Amino acid sequence: MVSYEHWLVELGRNLQGHRQQREWTQASAAECCGLDLKYYQDVEYGRRPVTTRTLFRIADAMGIDIAELVPSSVVPLRRGRRSVIRESSRGRGAVAQGESSERERDGQPAGGVLMAEGGE
Repeated sequence: MVSYEHWLVELGRNLQGHRQQREWTQASAAECCGLDLKYYQDVEYGRRPVTTRTLFRIADAMGIDIAELVPSSVVPLRRGRRSVIRESSRGRGAVAQGESSERERDGQPAGGVLMAEGGE
């Protein structure tokens, strides 16, 4: 099971790697993305939740696909107004929405970290 906090840290590492490949400072990356420097730093250090909209802004500013930022070992799944983070059981880095785990088929909850939707 992967925690949301771990997912945020991995996302931040991916973000940092792409920023460093471009030889950007955090300040220049934040400016290019149209984000406040402190907010950008918190996202990169995995200390702050980030919305999909913000991920698209960052990916667009860096000229990459959003999939390059999202950690491949975990995938957030949406369930109503909550999100669940699960490791892929197939090693592909993705569990398609609608797929059920062995525990779910046995009538048990899949487990995972539940969290309320966050904002910027």
